[in-house]
Amino acid sequence: MNNEQHDHWPTDADMDRVWSSTQNEIARKQHTAKMRKVTLLAGTGTLVLGISAAAIVIPATQFQIDNTTRCYSAQSTTSEYTDAAQADGMDPLGVAGAISSCEATWAYGFMVPGKFVGPENTNHGPVTTSPALGACLNPNNTVVVFPLKDERGTVLTEEQLCQKVNLRLAAR
Repeated sequence: MNNEQHDHWPTDADMDRVWSSTQNEIARKQHTAKMRKVTLLAGTGTLVLGISAAAIVIPATQFQIDNTTRCYSAQSTTSEYTDAAQADGMDPLGVAGAISSCEATWAYGFMVPGKFVGPENTNHGPVTTSPALGACLNPNNTVVVFPLKDERGTVLTEEQLCQKVNLRLAAR
């Protein structure tokens, strides 16, 4: 075999050009992958924000307004709560029905001052009497119910209660 150098072997200039071209292609693919990730994250974030905004903006239906209530464990909209709903086909709850539903929640021991206990932590029987309860209206006009007695033992009127929690008084 002949040890002569062949003309088709890459020169140093050819090797530099191949190296540079390879590095440029790697950088381009890395940039493309990074842009895909950024676009995917931005798109996902926009989708999540859009869905969240839609959930906030969509008002309650009249059926929901008429048939559900929220029972709070203390005089605050940030206190623990449970929701109560009227069964299909029954008359709308109204203010009296909302208070009655929340009284049952308290009477059966699912709610104690400042805390929602839940059915799994009670004896499923009447363990207490309900405190005096008052009703206010959420901005979407659903009735929400709070105890009239605060943690210091002060009993408020419904008007005072609704003013304290920054809601409107529910008309009876």
